[in-house]
Amino acid sequence: MNQLQKALQLNALFSGLSGILLVAAHSRVSSLFDTTNFTVIQVIGAALIYFSFTIVFEIKHQNLLRVLFIIVQDSLWVIGSVILLIFQPFNISLTGNGVIAAIALVVLLMIINQTNALAQSDSIANKGIKQLRFERRVKATKASVWKVISDVTNYHEVAPNVDDVKIIFGEGKGMVRSCSHGKDSWTETCSLWEEEKEYAFEVNTDAPDYPYPFKYLKGNWKVEAIDNCQTRVIMQFEFEYKRRFQNWLLHPILKGKFGKTAEKLLDNWQNQIEKKVTTISTMQVKQFRLLIFFIFSILNLTGCNDDLAPEENLNYQTIVDLELPFNSSWFVVWGGRSSEQNYHASLTDQRFAIDVVQIKNGSTFTGSGLRNEDYYCFGDTLYAPGDGQIVEMQNLVPENIPRQTNKNQLFGNYVIIDHGTNEYSVLAHFMKNSITVSVGDMVTKGQVIGLVGNSGNSTEPHLHYHLQNNPSIMHGEGLPAQFQNYYANGIFVSVGEPLKNQEIRKDW
Repeated sequence: MNQLQKALQLNALFSGLSGILLVAAHSRVSSLFDTTNFTVIQVIGAALIYFSFTIVFEIKHQNLLRVLFIIVQDSLWVIGSVILLIFQPFNISLTGNGVIAAIALVVLLMIINQTNALAQSDSIANKGIKQLRFERRVKATKASVWKVISDVTNYHEVAPNVDDVKIIFGEGKGMVRSCSHGKDSWTETCSLWEEEKEYAFEVNTDAPDYPYPFKYLKGNWKVEAIDNCQTRVIMQFEFEYKRRFQNWLLHPILKGKFGKTAEKLLDNWQNQIEKKVTTISTMQVKQFRLLIFFIFSILNLTGCNDDLAPEENLNYQTIVDLELPFNSSWFVVWGGRSSEQNYHASLTDQRFAIDVVQIKNGSTFTGSGLRNEDYYCFGDTLYAPGDGQIVEMQNLVPENIPRQTNKNQLFGNYVIIDHGTNEYSVLAHFMKNSITVSVGDMVTKGQVIGLVGNSGNSTEPHLHYHLQNNPSIMHGEGLPAQFQNYYANGIFVSVGEPLKNQEIRKDW
């Protein structure tokens, strides 16, 4: 238990016991104060009990702004007590005034104790310097993450509190850059640079236009590999306020703003990084950064595993006649038999799965890409790829916000079609309540079965399809799905399996 928690615990105990005493022994307390107004005594007691519960809540959560509010309430109690003692508006007895003074003194001591503890929050022991740390897990390699976060020249593009950055001179350790925000400006010097590991900048807080109340400020940015395709970004800031009172009066406010700024910075970095990871160059599209989606996480139950699932079915020939389950042109993000072509290749049931999106002008979406409606394929019609019977389905999973996923319902809304050949088509991530068939229904090839959505473990609208030899989701073995009569990159394919980076469509 830290110093702040101990100070709050003492306050909660004193306030709670005082409140219980006032409520339980209100008649005796009233006589002590030479008053017959029992109701006021009981109301004050009840308020103290409630106040003690709010303090207990903060013992666990330690929200500094709410702790400051507790101190303000204690201060109001002391001020109110002083007013009562000076002006005597209620003709309270001498004994009652002595009790008010004694309680006010105790509360004052608790205010001092809590204020000192609040001033020490987030501090590095015996240094007088505060430290705030923020982390984010990013789905990209360490090298990819480092390339983005070490782009210190363009820091203003991701940092919401910086409008412009210019490198004055140098590179790596010793580099000096100027930063500005509105009319304010300052310089920062790189004090640490370890390639593909971490770097740090110390801010010149003595600059005339420096807008923040810091005597010292240093930021450290670090990357740590979690595995082959996940990286942890760590941001750590050390700072010292110019005035001692700012440690308890200003820090609770600035910490919240600091946190929002840091989280926004991490959000922007993550979007940049994961966007670059999934960028695909297609058909001479120039200077477009294509955010396909962070599909490598979709249905990734085994982590980043380059090992292929069992390959007993490599020579399997599809029995049922299959056609593509859509009418327009789609782009294959993952498809093929190798781990390089297909992220699903390590999963037994999805060994030969494909994931497809729609692309226009080099992008999967228009506008900001923050709404499902921004994506070209969202709401597009999906059709049964072959004749069969619906044996399993889900239709009630809500849509995700783009770039967020539902790890608890991996396939989202889906249907499984039994083709009667010990082959089962799985189509996943439908729009909620868009599936038009039910378990037991017979469907024919080309029949409408639902609309493209963004449900389940999906970061943007797309279609997942695979063929398996079992009627239950996430069971059985994946089978090669050989579609008939379609075009791949403009070349007619009579029977084939769509591959990564192909643009595919039916033979209209």
